[in-house]
Amino acid sequence: MVRPIGKILLNWEEGLSVGADDADMGALVVGFEPSTDAWARGVVLDAWQRRFPGDTPTLGEVQTVQAIGRHEGSYGLATKPAAWVGSNNWGAVQCGHGAPCGASCFETTDTHADGTKYTWCYKKYPDAVTAAADLIRLVTEKRPTTWQAMRDGDADAVARTMGETHYHESKVEKYAAAVARNARELAEHLGETWVVRRAEDPPLEAPPQPEADPSNAYATAETEGGMSSALAPLALLGGGYFLAKRIGVF
Repeated sequence: MVRPIGKILLNWEEGLSVGADDADMGALVVGFEPSTDAWARGVVLDAWQRRFPGDTPTLGEVQTVQAIGRHEGSYGLATKPAAWVGSNNWGAVQCGHGAPCGASCFETTDTHADGTKYTWCYKKYPDAVTAAADLIRLVTEKRPTTWQAMRDGDADAVARTMGETHYHESKVEKYAAAVARNARELAEHLGETWVVRRAEDPPLEAPPQPEADPSNAYATAETEGGMSSALAPLALLGGGYFLAKRIGVF
């Protein structure tokens, strides 16, 4: 049985988003089992290769982008509101305009940070990899400061730079906590080191090796000085599908 562990309220103003606390309200609800996170990791890796052919991402990069997609769009698996079903929209990426939305977008009602409701158009994607590749583009090439923070595994800097570039309008502390929490949960499910953290989080520790998935290059990487060597480029194994997020600021 799928266990629901997170809720999200997506709030937008020309591409701005607000991630709500789990205890608050939720628009997109989905359970995250280990198998779901494993599927999403394959998506991330496939999408990364589509965006950057031949490049090997660091664990910090893939863990961050997966955590964002997990938090923002529930890996494109959202069922509430109903308009999101089948959109493959991992990150609540907007189309940049209101209705009429057209065939490549869908219309739905959302809420700004101040509680004001509005109706806007959001993107539809043909599949998860396409959606994920779009998210990767938005948090790397479009936001180089966020990209560097991803490489560093710095959830605070990720949240701050995303906010500064109008990716979200959440309080930085709340968004950073959401990214770090989702990174921790998916790392536990995948048997890899949790590297995307906040400054206040405890020191890095590698997961017990007997529980690590031998097919996951990130899970079996050795660690040095408490920092996983997976933060450096690694040979990646596996394929699958990826994730997508984001805004009308293209």
